[in-house]
Amino acid sequence: MASAEENAFFDEVANFNAFGKTTVMVPFDWEVDGRKGTTLKAINEYWTSGQRQANSLHEISYRACFKPQLPEFFIQRLTVEGDAVYDPFMGRGTTPLEALLMGRKPMGNDINPLSQVLLSPRLNPPTIRQIEERLEAIDLSNAIEEYEGLLHFYHKDTLREIIALKEYLLNREEEGTIDNVDAWIRMVAINRLTGHSSGFFSVYSLPPNQAVTAERQKKINEQRNQIPDYRPIKPRILKKSKSLLKDWKGVRLDAFEHDLNGVLSTSDSRNVPLVQDNSASLVVTSPPFLDVVDYQGDNWLRCWFIGVDSSTIEISQLKAIEDWEDTMTEVLKDLKRIVKPGGHIAFEVGEVRGGKVLLEENVVRCGVKAGLEPIVIMINDQEFTKTANAWGVDNSKKGTNTNRIVVFFNGPTPSEICDFDVDLISQGMGVGADEVFDHMNDGRGASPWVSERIIKLLNLKKTTTNYDAESEEGFLEFKGITKNGVNLVKSAWIGAGRKVKWDQVDEWLDGVSGGFILHDNTKFPHVPLYKIPNSAIRYWLQNKILTSSKLTYQAIIRELIKWQNSTNEDKE
Repeated sequence: MASAEENAFFDEVANFNAFGKTTVMVPFDWEVDGRKGTTLKAINEYWTSGQRQANSLHEISYRACFKPQLPEFFIQRLTVEGDAVYDPFMGRGTTPLEALLMGRKPMGNDINPLSQVLLSPRLNPPTIRQIEERLEAIDLSNAIEEYEGLLHFYHKDTLREIIALKEYLLNREEEGTIDNVDAWIRMVAINRLTGHSSGFFSVYSLPPNQAVTAERQKKINEQRNQIPDYRPIKPRILKKSKSLLKDWKGVRLDAFEHDLNGVLSTSDSRNVPLVQDNSASLVVTSPPFLDVVDYQGDNWLRCWFIGVDSSTIEISQLKAIEDWEDTMTEVLKDLKRIVKPGGHIAFEVGEVRGGKVLLEENVVRCGVKAGLEPIVIMINDQEFTKTANAWGVDNSKKGTNTNRIVVFFNGPTPSEICDFDVDLISQGMGVGADEVFDHMNDGRGASPWVSERIIKLLNLKKTTTNYDAESEEGFLEFKGITKNGVNLVKSAWIGAGRKVKWDQVDEWLDGVSGGFILHDNTKFPHVPLYKIPNSAIRYWLQNKILTSSKLTYQAIIRELIKWQNSTNEDKE
């Protein structure tokens, strides 16, 4: 269940018609560890299919990257200026760069060190004059390394310049003297290494996001009857630089002056220790789609230029959907750690294997296992561009005409997770699993089971009621959250013929010296526990948040998030 803010986002997605189309809603029923739910698929065109309608700084080629309009859609609606936006599979860095351009703090990770090389210079670009002066100062007349296999791509004099530039940059990096101008030149050179026009260093090859092998390039040359011609690299670097910088206004964000690059990490996306807990408000990302793209092979030449052997980079190429799902579950668990309570994750995938595998459905299950709540599955459905059709992609059959994004909500961070064995409970009660779930989603029915389990889990002392407990801090009250909400007054005041004794609330709260444990029964069999002090409920009463005995589900989730995100000073 989502809060009011998530409902507002859902409503906008469901009623979106900016491009004159009506959203089609299709239910997707899922089951995870016995827990059942339905998440709606919203099908529409949510952003433009145009190729060059974003900031020119984005025009760096990379295999299987999404358009800037995709992260822009979510950044605009789910964050405010100053928020941090993160991508654990950043590739060329579309999400962090768009975040910076929109006044947010950029954060990114990718196990391939090439990603940082591609992104970092664009977060702090030099001027054209600085680039010109540096290019003039670099001596490209001498090169030590030889790589004859590359002569299928380059004229010998072009190759000599490329190797000389490579050696200059590696020496600067080793000396610790490389600056943003050098880094920019390196980034642009990487993107001019191979391509299909005279603007690239190579003879005609595949598009720059997919470097073929030297042997394959030899065959292309034979088929096209072409011989590499001399192409000086400096003017091509300068020309591409001017194109990239044409939309850059030189804006600097004061809030990030001390840390303009945000956080850029090179780690396995399942565990990114550099990125702190609760540090991002939004994640927009797209992981590898099974074994569809060979990121290592496609980037071998770029990695060679930066002094990295691409074969040593442990990029997952998972063929079995079960292995992929296990990996994505671990990724989403780490994202739950990183995203603030109340934050969001937009997880983009595509149809693979001719549309037979709908990865968004697997992603929903992965997210639920990770403790996240799916809000909606957005399917951005578009007509292919001329470029895509030229490569022989079938718009109606292949499925690559869609972005498929599962949007998750990250609820409050639990103090503990109380896990239940459904089969064991089923046997003990003598009922089926479905009846167990019905029973555990009822507040009164669940209380004895949950209370007993919490007491054992937290090593608490039983009280005479068996519904509450004693801790070192004092008396604890347990309160069950159901789909209908939670009662936050003395249990004896709830029920038929009873009423809340408001004049005794302060006295009652004083007696709950150990605080409260709220248990969210809607997540059974993995029940989150939230420990809060009695001062939290006192605050809700004083500020008219709690005006009756009960808070709705949306309200208690919202208030728990606010409480967790508040400072210690605010809490006191």
